[in-house]
Amino acid sequence: MLPAVALFLAASAPGGETVEVYALASRYPFIRNAPWFEQVAGRHITGVCASLPPDAADQAQERGRMLDLEAAVPELLAALGEG
Repeated sequence: MLPAVALFLAASAPGGETVEVYALASRYPFIRNAPWFEQVAGRHITGVCASLPPDAADQAQERGRMLDLEAAVPELLAALGEG
């Protein structure tokens, strides 16, 4: 679900939140180590990262790695409901 949310965010409002969500998803080995996720979502998120200033991209990735999954999901669902 998280890679799909990151792709949705990349399509609707690419920025730091997109990078954060994919960084959160990438903490999990079944996403991080799966070529399929890289082909489907990772390439797009890499493009979003490249469009950000380097410091902003690094900070977004760090925030994503530090997010708590259980706390992030309700916030993401609320944000998706607003879109």
